[in-house]
Amino acid sequence: MESQSSIEKQIDIGNTQRRIEALLEQFRLQAAELETNFYLELLDLQKKGVKIDQAQIQTFLKHYWYTHPTKNPNEWEVAIPVFIPFNIGWFDRTEGGYNIFTINRFTKWLGEKIPDFISHEINIPSGPEVSLDGLNLSFPEAQMEKVENKFGRHLSLVEKNRATVKQGHEFDLIAEIIDSGSLPFVPHAVAKEDLRDSDFTQIWDELAEKYNPLQIFEGKYSYQGDAWKVFEKYGSVGIFWAMGFGKTVIGTYILSRIIGRKFIVVPSNTLKEQWLQFFKWNCPRLLEEVDVVTYQGMSRKTWDELKKKNYVCGGYDECHSLPADSFSKLATIKTKYRFGLSATPYREDGRASYVISLTGYPVGLDWRTIMQVLGKEYHTVNVHVVKDLDSKIALTRQLFNPEQRTVIFVNLLDIGNKIADMLELPFISGETKNRLEVIKEAPSFVASRVMEEGVSIKDLEHIIEVDYLFGSKREELQRTGRLMHSLAENKVHDVIMTKDELESYGKRLFSLYEKGFRPRLIPHLTGVSLPTEKKQNGQNKSYSKGEKNWRKVLDELYEEGYFQKGRVRSDIVSEFARRAVKLDQSNLTHALDSMVKVKKLYKTRTEKGLEYISRT
Repeated sequence: MESQSSIEKQIDIGNTQRRIEALLEQFRLQAAELETNFYLELLDLQKKGVKIDQAQIQTFLKHYWYTHPTKNPNEWEVAIPVFIPFNIGWFDRTEGGYNIFTINRFTKWLGEKIPDFISHEINIPSGPEVSLDGLNLSFPEAQMEKVENKFGRHLSLVEKNRATVKQGHEFDLIAEIIDSGSLPFVPHAVAKEDLRDSDFTQIWDELAEKYNPLQIFEGKYSYQGDAWKVFEKYGSVGIFWAMGFGKTVIGTYILSRIIGRKFIVVPSNTLKEQWLQFFKWNCPRLLEEVDVVTYQGMSRKTWDELKKKNYVCGGYDECHSLPADSFSKLATIKTKYRFGLSATPYREDGRASYVISLTGYPVGLDWRTIMQVLGKEYHTVNVHVVKDLDSKIALTRQLFNPEQRTVIFVNLLDIGNKIADMLELPFISGETKNRLEVIKEAPSFVASRVMEEGVSIKDLEHIIEVDYLFGSKREELQRTGRLMHSLAENKVHDVIMTKDELESYGKRLFSLYEKGFRPRLIPHLTGVSLPTEKKQNGQNKSYSKGEKNWRKVLDELYEEGYFQKGRVRSDIVSEFARRAVKLDQSNLTHALDSMVKVKKLYKTRTEKGLEYISRT
């Protein structure tokens, strides 16, 4: 007789095969529908007297996309007709009937699959053959001169096939190597004496109020077990999965397997409470073994205490925060093994390489593939365009249904307080104590930015977004991610913008396009369209990065939140150089002072020089 486990494996394989066959049939139906709609459009054009060259149509269908390099090294644009539901890399714009996406090495490193028909046409060359082990850099002898020229400022001694890294330059060197196209990580397997069997064997279902077996090495969640194997091999990993794909689960599993003192750093007190609650439910031992601290709450005293400790393992939740100068020192806490967790590792300041450098070997997943494996569906995203702030608040009242579990997101506290008073809801902000208790007791609530990252509400049904941080694409994706954590059906994300906000900050919606969402425009005004075109002087126009007006780019930096951290003149000059935008340095100070006069920025004198920082 066959064993029970053998039968279960056969059943699992059979179920997987049926799911794949169902998906293939779905793809065939979608392809047939696209082709039918395409020919119906052509037929309609013919009825209007347009002559159609059938031979050229066949040529177009065989090669309906085009690719070309950008001005940035090792970066390409991919153009796909707007009527084809396709996404890859970072959505940039719509131009001449095509959606334009940008792809580079990070596209693949962060888990996206580049289709063969595209990968065959682009040439992203491999980077230098280098590997870094502690302070020792290794490379082929023939590469010595190239390595010295490219990375010499981080090296104290360069020999035939190896070099010594200057103390304190490790992370900067790794980031530069990553930008050059290589992953320099050397496997450092987790030592057997540091491992124990995990007692994290079941997971609490808070909706059903029962425990389920933890299965991360087989079935649909086996990708979580694969991430553990990478960590076990390298000793340091960055796990870059979408919201709701199990980053907290694999983080807890790693912590449960490592013997000794551990820490995890999180962005907010809300997430600190949530991690501690997860430990309490699923692996209580970790409450005594893991120090949970926050990025924002890192006092000098806390930092001094952490520096003195020797940890065996450390984790960084929402690790895209790490490259900020005020946070990167956290990555130097003494620890033998490390891991980072993030759904949004791409940084708009161009420092995504530091996210990988400061955490470890990247483990990514393609969103669409895993959503299909897990049986998840994209929720509805509506973009409402109204006249002004009063109209936004009035529409919020109309959209709010007290029978649905809802989060209303704001950026400014006075707007949050006004909406909370109007709807008689609690307002969770940075001042709120016991946030998880408030979330548990209140069916719906208004929330500031402290609730954007990582917070999991399993029965959340509705998000209303009233106020936001300018054009931040990460914030938009993080907010809609709260619904991806939810197990509810018929989930809806309503974004409310004024016409001016849509034109100025509408690019924040691009992050939704990139991941496969299709926002639906609901205009409450005339003359409104979604921001898929770049505009200048009222005319649609695409820009290459070197052609942008530098003052326009300065405004974009402000909208992206670049000045949320204090910046001196040299920082801004470097940022323009990174974006390949020609800067009129003689007028830069005048432009910055103008932003101070209109109360966009503060100007303060620091040790580094005059520093400019956002007022909001």
